[in-house]
Amino acid sequence: MWSPDLKLLTQYDEDLIKPAILFADKVDLRSDRLDMIAKTRSDALALRNMPMRTFYAYIGVSFRRDPDEIETLGIEPAILATAEELEPFIGESRPEIGELQAFWKAHSSQVQEVVTAIGETLRNRSLDLKSSELQKLSDTGLLTTSGWAVGGDDAWSLAWTDEADFFSRIIDDLIGSMASWGNAVLIEPGSRMFLSREATAPDDAPVISPERLAVELFGRLPGMRELPLDEIMEIRHDLSDYLAPFRAEIVLMSDELTNNANRDGSAISAEIDHAWHGRIRPILAELDSKVKRGKYPRQLLNAFSEDTSSVAATGASVLLAAGSMYAGVGALLPAVAAASLPFIRALNSRLKATDEVRDHRLYFLYEASRRISGTQR
Repeated sequence: MWSPDLKLLTQYDEDLIKPAILFADKVDLRSDRLDMIAKTRSDALALRNMPMRTFYAYIGVSFRRDPDEIETLGIEPAILATAEELEPFIGESRPEIGELQAFWKAHSSQVQEVVTAIGETLRNRSLDLKSSELQKLSDTGLLTTSGWAVGGDDAWSLAWTDEADFFSRIIDDLIGSMASWGNAVLIEPGSRMFLSREATAPDDAPVISPERLAVELFGRLPGMRELPLDEIMEIRHDLSDYLAPFRAEIVLMSDELTNNANRDGSAISAEIDHAWHGRIRPILAELDSKVKRGKYPRQLLNAFSEDTSSVAATGASVLLAAGSMYAGVGALLPAVAAASLPFIRALNSRLKATDEVRDHRLYFLYEASRRISGTQR
């Protein structure tokens, strides 16, 4: 909570949803960053309204005399109490009323100075954990956000919760939620390493969902992380005519890769990697060649109007569970409307599409890649 790098945690969440918003109409982000904001606000509330919490905040800073903490708060070590003055307040013994009164009389102004510095630091922490970019997406209705905690706590309840206990509890809440997600939950290697120390992480079952495949493909595009969210949304808007065909192809491709993984016993990540290098990148190169020859995008719209499976691929949603406070942590739980996937699959199976028609559907991925890389030059 006192890390100077909280802005990086906010950036982590922003980077995590970038591939998702290119593919999905709705994104649900569940991040421990929101829990951290709630805890920070609760700490600030307690500091303002609980006299003994205020008093012992000063005692704690004086006892620790941590150079990094002192620098972060921007205070002078001279205003802190000495070890001798702190002796009645350290350990299991309780200070007498007279000792409390004498200490307060000697240090009331210093206590207020330290508490003011802590309050300002908490305020800055809360600001660092907020994302104006994610708020813009929330305002459009594309993004919903929530923390890991199940049910939520009011600020006063959190004020009585120890920080270590709080984070232990929200981790338990996340793991409990994952159990209800079953094998659909997708966990990055960093997440799996962390969660394996806390509980048994869900198995990486050999099921490659359309959402996972799309998010992983977009995540491989050079420049994706550096591109601002509003520019990614602009690319999505400009390419909206090509999104439904792309979704239809992703549904078909995810089924094929799942079948391959089950047949060969290969890992999901390896199967996606093989598809990227063995099929998708060569198709993107071929599309690039076609685009440079002339009016290819216009021809595509005519072809897509006859591609019946594209018409069904009109909606998708992605749920992201982000653990930004742990380096490299992120879990994805994809969710598509239950009725839409079988319908798209049925149409895909009936569609007498050549490989070339299927390749056309990847134009959305190609053009997004071209525009994203173009902004970095």
